[in-house]
Amino acid sequence: MPDYKNPFIQRVQIKNFRNYLDVDVTLDHKQVIIGENNVGKTNFLRAIQLILDRDFSDNWQNFEVQIIEQIINDSRSRAKPKIWIENIISQYLKEKRVLPPPQLSIASWITAGLCTNLLFCIATGQKVKYYPKFYLSSIIDDRN
Repeated sequence: MPDYKNPFIQRVQIKNFRNYLDVDVTLDHKQVIIGENNVGKTNFLRAIQLILDRDFSDNWQNFEVQIIEQIINDSRSRAKPKIWIENIISQYLKEKRVLPPPQLSIASWITAGLCTNLLFCIATGQKVKYYPKFYLSSIIDDRN
């Protein structure tokens, strides 16, 4: 029976999307997605987001690039830009490749690690900086 006070996605079916040929997943109220690298965790979330977010649907292929560019642009006035990331993004966009280079994944992993640490600090009541006063690489450094 549907729970209208706390709606959630109960089932996800994905066919022929990236690394998913045919998958059918039943979900509960809360989910944790874990797995080894390159098994499709992000692709699973992107498939859901394509349906739920029309703005994202138009630009989903460059999502990773857009996130990193946003962080770089927001940080330019507050900290040293990460030139190596900017160069990788620029080269990737010029080549119009389908798959991002490994350096872009490394940049995403670094960002994800910092975000995970930040969430831990928030959950445990530690002091953190909030946007727009933060730059991801300085969230941790300034606390020491």
